[in-house]
Amino acid sequence: MVYSSSAFRKRGNTVRLGIAVLLLAFAATRVQAQFDVLTAQYNLSRTSSNMRERVLTHANVNSAQFGKLFTRTVDAPFYAFPLIVTNFQVPGVGLRNLLFVATLGNTVYAFDADDPNATNPYWSVNLGTPQPTTCCYPGPTEGILSTPVIDRATNTIYLTAIVQSTETNLFVYALDLATGAMKYNSPRMITYTFPSGMTATNASTWLQRAALLLYNNVLYVGTANVLENPLDYHSQEGFIQTFQADNLSVQFDSFETTPSGQGGGFWQAGRGIAADSSGNVFVALDSDAYNPLMSFAVSVVKFGAGTLSPISWFTPAHWAYLYPQNLDLSANGVTLIPGTNLAFAGGKTGVIYLLDQSNLGGLGTSGGNTPLQEFQASDGCGMTDCAQHLPTAYWPHPSTPYLYVWDVHDYLRAYPFNLASGRFSTNYATVGSLLPNRAGGITVSSNGAEKGTEIVWATAAIEDAYTAAVPGTLHAYDATDITSELYNSDQNSTRDAMGTFLKMTTPVVANGKVYVNTQSNTVPVYGLLCQQNAGSDVSISSGPFVQIPGTLNYTQQVTFLNQGTEAIGGPFALVLSDLSAGVKPQGNTGTTSCIAPAGTDYVRLAHAPLWLKAGASFVAELEFTAKGTTGITYTPVLVAGSGGQ
Repeated sequence: MVYSSSAFRKRGNTVRLGIAVLLLAFAATRVQAQFDVLTAQYNLSRTSSNMRERVLTHANVNSAQFGKLFTRTVDAPFYAFPLIVTNFQVPGVGLRNLLFVATLGNTVYAFDADDPNATNPYWSVNLGTPQPTTCCYPGPTEGILSTPVIDRATNTIYLTAIVQSTETNLFVYALDLATGAMKYNSPRMITYTFPSGMTATNASTWLQRAALLLYNNVLYVGTANVLENPLDYHSQEGFIQTFQADNLSVQFDSFETTPSGQGGGFWQAGRGIAADSSGNVFVALDSDAYNPLMSFAVSVVKFGAGTLSPISWFTPAHWAYLYPQNLDLSANGVTLIPGTNLAFAGGKTGVIYLLDQSNLGGLGTSGGNTPLQEFQASDGCGMTDCAQHLPTAYWPHPSTPYLYVWDVHDYLRAYPFNLASGRFSTNYATVGSLLPNRAGGITVSSNGAEKGTEIVWATAAIEDAYTAAVPGTLHAYDATDITSELYNSDQNSTRDAMGTFLKMTTPVVANGKVYVNTQSNTVPVYGLLCQQNAGSDVSISSGPFVQIPGTLNYTQQVTFLNQGTEAIGGPFALVLSDLSAGVKPQGNTGTTSCIAPAGTDYVRLAHAPLWLKAGASFVAELEFTAKGTTGITYTPVLVAGSGGQ
């Protein structure tokens, strides 16, 4: 649309002299839709896929248009999945999008998720002295290790931390999202009781790595390396406990991986405990005994809703070989395949097991029908323990879904899933071209099934990252052709360098940005370098120009209406294309450099909403100085996002 006037209307003495508004059509573009990341792997199915990413596409994820926007500084490395809460009312500040980071230093941060200049957190809370460690994984301290979970209904973030005082203990916390204040009778110290009657409280060997699960006011916490005998490492156990989320003083249940023997574990390489829509819970665990319904050896186990009572399980036939070789099935969690009654799991051997959620199948048999499908998904370390885990992600495309696997010492691999047969099409696998020493985690983003929006994201390290900090790289690939790399952070390392690599961590993609874990005590945040045209989803209409008495300045009210179906995320700026000569906008203004054409005037719309919701509108008042002209003419282009102009 072009706004023009051959004369103006004066305040207090109105003269109407023919204001014309011409509507023009602008090409539609992508703008943010509000998307919260409240739990590990985005959802309780643990797919590690965000199907609501409307900004990042094959067309704009490249080193010319995409890169590192800013970083946030924290006190220690962090394994926990960065979590995102949009449109949150920060006390004394207003509505903001928040980034929550929980570190090995036992500090929880609530940062601004978008504003490059908001370097300080809105709040941070340190929960106590973390335990020092002797190695880099985890290290140099072990405080908050697992991914918290957020409940937006109560504005609560739940997490665990190992705190060192007179004794080293593990606590579970509930913190208020607005202030970080403790709530719901937290902290609650976690203890584990063995069948012998001995109760373990010293958490110096414990690893609370598996991400927390919150379902129907029940909080699930799983821990590995709990020693019944501190002098005997083989007495280690894994435990899962449940607590009442709105009153952590209430413990519901406890499950021990090997109460009939010794040597059990539960860690899932940090992945979250999975849950279906009925509240049934799925985990991958390990122990040295097979004695259902007490001990399940190397298994996938299903618990009934709200309980820790096993109702189904799958155990590979060669479990007795896997466990003593340290070939954990718990080196990855369980993924529930959306829209089906299927699930899959895979551990250190790189084998994927496809299972029926309703009946996991029990003990596997050679040549039998348990599991539904079993295949070697990687050529990593295989039957040799090399401290690996098995990064996976599942993209639930409605017609052509894929499983992605990136094992240590192997290439990225993509396996189509045939919805008709309910099996992975292993003969049609695609193999990437990069062979790093280690890959971190994998995530997939897309705008539903829209072609050209599907992207696989991963971090990787070319050097051995097991005993020393080494540089990491963020990679982005075409999800339908992983041989096609769209971007990596080394292409413009001066601007985009990621920092040091951290294994078992996954990039988080939300609202046009990518948040990355590092061992460098920083959170690098990537996104589009320029704001994007809001396009035809937004209609723009204007009022008349009104002269401010005694000046050459004129004001105009412009209304922006979101006619689309998704919220549009700010900040917003109005580009004034073809602004008539002799006219200058006032206020927070500038000229474009990365939005074409360069040198065009723009105005930052400081009082616009954080999110322009579908069907909503806002009004901006513009001010212009006009010298030696009889009219003001311009073409308005609304741009959005936290990139530059």
